Amino acid sequence: MARHYLVDGTNLSRGDDYDPRFPRMEELRAGELVDDVARLAERLGPRAEVELYFDGPSRPLGSPGRAFLRFSYERSADELIEGKVRLLRSRGLGVVVATEDGALGRELEAEGARVIGRSELRRLCGG
Repeated sequence: MARHYLVDGTNLSRGDDYDPRFPRMEELRAGELVDDVARLAERLGPRAEVELYFDGPSRPLGSPGRAFLRFSYERSADELIEGKVRLLRSRGLGVVVATEDGALGRELEAEGARVIGRSELRRLCGG
């Protein structure tokens, strides 16, 4: 059975020092996150599906390799992640969500997801 990894890309790209006056910094960090998660997806191979979720419209953020990029457009990335967790758990599948959003993490744990933070994701990515 494949494990599913869902990454809250917007949340993890912004970090604690997020400042909306510097959107280019957020995009650079998002690109670095895509690169890191692409390495994770490659290492895990067919044993896992890896998806990165970003708020807003589709935009180039680098090459995700075996991972999938998802953009929320008019909705929030959190909504998409919540829906995917519910779908996977309803099918009895394991899911790991990487986020630093405490409220989202608590909701997803209540749904049966395993929630990890930025540092554990970095470790899994090999960084």
